[in-house]
Amino acid sequence: MSDARERVRQHLLEHSVRHGDFILKSGRPSTWFIDSKKTICAPEVMVDLATLILEGSPTTSPRSAD
Repeated sequence: MSDARERVRQHLLEHSVRHGDFILKSGRPSTWFIDSKKTICAPEVMVDLATLILEGSPTTSPRSAD
């Protein structure tokens, strides 16, 4: 696992995973919830997230329809 991926993973586990009783948007109950905004918007992992997104992107850009 890359260092960037590990830092994002750790941040998710420490700041975004919540345990308790939740009602999801679907109406189903859950005992855990991932509030990913707490990680996606965290300045300390934004560069890592951008790096991971770029690593997963195709190397060629799609052609536009003219």
